[in-house]
Amino acid sequence: MASYAMHLAIAKTYLKEHNENEQEFYEATVDVDNVPNKKITHYSLNTNETNAKKWLGTKVGIEKYVENNKIETSYDRGFFLHLLVDYYFYNCFFNNIMLENMSKEEFLKQLYQDYDILNSYLIKKYDIKIPEKLDQKYFEFHDGELQIMTYESVDEYIEFISKIDIDQVYKKIKNSEDILYFYKRKEK
Repeated sequence: MASYAMHLAIAKTYLKEHNENEQEFYEATVDVDNVPNKKITHYSLNTNETNAKKWLGTKVGIEKYVENNKIETSYDRGFFLHLLVDYYFYNCFFNNIMLENMSKEEFLKQLYQDYDILNSYLIKKYDIKIPEKLDQKYFEFHDGELQIMTYESVDEYIEFISKIDIDQVYKKIKNSEDILYFYKRKEK
C-alpha cells in the first residue's frame, strides 16, 4: 500500500479540485487501512507468491470492489480513491525490472524504510494533519537515502492520482476496460 502520509497527501490534494464532503472522504481514506485484515478491504487475492512484482499484482482486487460496490457518497469515493492509489502504486509506480529481481521481503523492507524517510517530507510539504484515530506507529521518522522511491516520483504520483477522474475510472473498470494506461511511470 502507499503510506498513510501518501494517502493523506493525495486526499488533501484531490479535495482541492473536487467537491466532496471532506470529513467523509478523509475518514474513508484512513478506514481502508485502519483494519485488522487489509486483505478484506483491499479485495486482495490469497497468494504465497514471494516475487515482489507478482505479489504486488495480487494486493488490490479493484475489479472485485467495483463489481460489489457503488461510489455514490463521499465516503464511497474516498474508499475507492484509496484503492486506486494502491492499485496504481502496486502496478505502475515501481520499475518492473527492479521488482522482477526482488523478493517480496526485500521489497517490503526497502519500502517501509522509504516510508519512514518520506513521512516528515510529505507531512510538511502537504501540510498533513494526522487523524487521531491513526496509530502513531505508522508515522515513524528517519533520516537517510531513499532506496526504491524518489521525492520527485512521489510528488509526481501524488499530482497524477489527485487529478484522476474517479467516475471515469470506475466506469472503465465496470466495462472491463484496462485502466493501467492512465498512469505512465517516468523511468529514470
